[in-house]
Amino acid sequence: MYRRSVDRFACLKCRGSFRLAPIAPESNSSEEIVEGKLICTNCGVEVPIVRCLPRFVSSESYASSFGFQWNRFDKLQVDARMHHGLTRDRFDAATGWATHMEGQVILEAGCGAGRFTRISSRPARSRFV
Repeated sequence: MYRRSVDRFACLKCRGSFRLAPIAPESNSSEEIVEGKLICTNCGVEVPIVRCLPRFVSSESYASSFGFQWNRFDKLQVDARMHHGLTRDRFDAATGWATHMEGQVILEAGCGAGRFTRISSRPARSRFV
């Protein structure tokens, strides 16, 4: 995650804002945080940053309910792989967002194999990504 992204997150417990815990001196010069911790300024909840991603759920629960599906059927919901537009249609119906997403900031968290990331980052005229 990037340092500039800290203010985009809110605590799941109290909706408070986060601050970045002090980082080792050798890591201070980098804009990207590989390992670290977010701390809620209101209630003190700590969120570890692991491999550049804040982990808002415990490692015991991380992907346990969907892990099998993600690994076994990882291409099934990808429009380009299956030659259909089901994900695109669902994305459009659920979000109501504009076709052009250039310049927008989108946080996709815990959404499986990233099929909606592919859709939201595709060129405007491309149907299957």
